[in-house]
Amino acid sequence: MRGFCAASLAAVLWCSAPVAAHHSFGAEYDVNAPITITGTLTGVSNLVGYCQSTDGHLLAFAIFTDGISVSAAHRFQDHIAITLAGSQLG
Repeated sequence: MRGFCAASLAAVLWCSAPVAAHHSFGAEYDVNAPITITGTLTGVSNLVGYCQSTDGHLLAFAIFTDGISVSAAHRFQDHIAITLAGSQLG
């Protein structure tokens, strides 16, 4: 049991040690080079926007869903946006 405790303590101390990157981002990638991203996402839906709460606060939101039907995602996203617009923040 004492060996297990010592090994556990060593693992905790090792995992809590600061981690430094071996190479800088600039050394690995050209930050000025353009990139192209292509592809299709299926089963993903999002709603991004802003609204004003009932007490005048401007709220920005981004709601992303994955793994549910599009109609369920739209109902969920609409509910969240309506709830935000009807909120009072103080």
